[in-house]
Amino acid sequence: QAVLQEGLGRIQSFFQNNTCGLPLSPGLVVRDLNVKACSFFSSNAVPLKIALVNADPLGEEINVMFKVGEDLRQDMLALQLMRIMDRVWLQEGLDLRIVNFRCISTGKDRGMVELVPASDTLRKIQVEYGVTGSFKDKPLAEWLRKYNPTEDEYEKASENFIYSCAGCCVATYVLGIGDRHNDNIMLRSTGHVFHIDFGKFLGHSQMFGSFK
Repeated sequence: QAVLQEGLGRIQSFFQNNTCGLPLSPGLVVRDLNVKACSFFSSNAVPLKIALVNADPLGEEINVMFKVGEDLRQDMLALQLMRIMDRVWLQEGLDLRIVNFRCISTGKDRGMVELVPASDTLRKIQVEYGVTGSFKDKPLAEWLRKYNPTEDEYEKASENFIYSCAGCCVATYVLGIGDRHNDNIMLRSTGHVFHIDFGKFLGHSQMFGSFK
């Protein structure tokens, strides 16, 4: 936490006289940090969550994850291929409600990933229901009900869940994406399912003994 605060202080001093184009999308310009909203994740690489103030006064705050220690070129490729699949489906009149987010490698084993707002990992949602939460339908249904209280909203969220889940199943199968568990499958409050972390793909799987 102390190292993070020191680093954020240095970045804030840069922003006193400058704005900055965001590498994730050159069209986005940021003018400051929201230091209180910045934090770090507890996974192995300890990636940082950086909250940036949009230079456009009407624009929303931009949240990105900055990772060091992982080659994000593979994630970039997987996300680009999924975006192409989505485009093909849309051209054929099939909207599978795919969540497209940006990722860019900014150097050797480092880069930025756009954080999708109003979303949580399946693990975070399921863990509230104890050890067996992952095997129950109830946690996800109740979580969606909390954010979609009316019957119409809940029905729409359920539909988003079904379509996006189907799209993700096909995309991850075709791309041979492995190492899937409830910490890298996410759910938006709108019902959209999406995957993160594509470190294992094209059939290169995580091994547990002789099991993929």
